[in-house]
Amino acid sequence: AQDADIMLLDEPVSHLDLYYKERFMELVYFLTQQKNKAAISVLHEPALAYKCNKILLLGRGWHYFGTPQDALKPKMLSRLYGISEKSPLFFL
Repeated sequence: AQDADIMLLDEPVSHLDLYYKERFMELVYFLTQQKNKAAISVLHEPALAYKCNKILLLGRGWHYFGTPQDALKPKMLSRLYGISEKSPLFFL
């Protein structure tokens, strides 16, 4: 599947170091912006989705669809993961 118009990515950066996670996400962003491709990805690290156009949060019998600016806030992530809004895990 080379040069596909739509990329389906299931946890594409799970075992990468932070440097390579960022590089991979930058590559996906470049392909979607400059090469007219689309990407749909499952990520378990919300901070990696900061350049997405839209985000769908799913979990704990709840969902939210919207922009990264709205979805990647401690209040939303707290509800998604069931942890405190003051958790040190939210360093966004």
